[in-house]
Amino acid sequence: MVNLFAADNDYDYVCSRKMKAVRPGLLEVCLPHSKHHNVLQTMINSQSARLFFKMALARNDTAIRLVSTITKVYGIYGVRRIRKLFGFV
Repeated sequence: MVNLFAADNDYDYVCSRKMKAVRPGLLEVCLPHSKHHNVLQTMINSQSARLFFKMALARNDTAIRLVSTITKVYGIYGVRRIRKLFGFV
């Protein structure tokens, strides 16, 4: 299972953390510079949805796991901590 969410959307972040607690195998793909709830629409508008779905539906899930790890680390542990430091969270 893959969950797409925006790093700058506090509601999405909290929901993703709750889902991860229930399903530890959940792959979280965090869009670091997005604040919109409907991140799939953002991906469609930026023409990155097709590439994402090709990776997500590939037989070898190594690519999506790599993307999930990179975006999660950058979005959750980078962008969110900086926003918290400056009082935006």
